[in-house]
Order: sequence, then structure tokens, then C-alpha cells
Amino acid sequence: IDQAGKSHLPVHFHSAVGIGDYFSLRNGNPLNLENVLRDPRYKNVTFVLIHGGYPYTLEMIWLTAAKNVYTDSSLMGYYVYPSELKNILKQWISLYPEKIMFGSDAFPFNEAVGAEETFWLAVRSARTAVAEALAELVAENAISESKALELAHMYLHDNAAKIYGDKK
Repeated sequence: IDQAGKSHLPVHFHSAVGIGDYFSLRNGNPLNLENVLRDPRYKNVTFVLIHGGYPYTLEMIWLTAAKNVYTDSSLMGYYVYPSELKNILKQWISLYPEKIMFGSDAFPFNEAVGAEETFWLAVRSARTAVAEALAELVAENAISESKALELAHMYLHDNAAKIYGDKK
């Protein structure tokens, strides 16, 4: 962590529970990382908690209240349907829209389903979910249509570009 901070490289933590009998649901809670994330020695280190802490997504968004903590929604497009991802993204967007980003975590499931299919599924799920979340916020008069477009761009591109560098 020290070396990543000195090199201005983000530190990634896998923050979701896994699948199978060898993962602990309780130990998958991202709040278990709070002592590291808030350690004064690492105040200049950028942390990205990947996989959105699923199923602890509410706990996750509150961790991003720290100035150096971000999260992405990678893998969540496989864990939940877009309708559930919409609910999660709506909550995240309402609280800390500048701290969230899309991620695909595309990988081959097996010989029949390759990385290109999982990437397609992740993108499709995220785009559907964020569009529905933002449409609800516009319908509720919480944000304008122009703000919704800005927030979509932040989630799908800008926030990650800020952390990782924009390589246009």
C-alpha cells in the first residue's frame, strides 16, 4: 500500500462475497476494510473497492464517503438482474455519484461463454440499470435530464478516467 501511494497507483480490494463453499459471507463485508481505508498512513492512497461490496452495497457506498475511496460495479451485472442493479445504482448516485464507476470484470465462464459474452452482458446490464435509475430520479424531479446525462457519463467514464488517467 505504501509503494502504491508513492507511485500514485490505486490499490484495488476485491470487496464482494464469492461463490462456493470456500467463501465466508460475513468476512466478505467491505466494512472489514474500514481500519485500512481510514488509516492515517494511507490518507494519500486511492482505494478502489471492486465489485461494489455485493451484497453489502449499502455499506459499500458509505465507505466511499472517505475522500480516497471509490467503488466499481464490476461483476454485479452477473450477480443481479439489471432491475436490482438499478436500485443499487440509484442509491449510489443519490449519495456519492463522483465515487462510483462501471467495471465489467469480463472473463471466460467456460468453453461456451467467453470473455466477449461476459463483457457484453456487463455492459448491457450496467447501461440498462443506470438508464433506469436516472430515469426514475428525473421522474421524481430529483435531477434534471441534463444532470442525468452528466451522471451517466460520470459513472460510465469520467470517474474512472479521473482515477486511472484519460487515455483518449
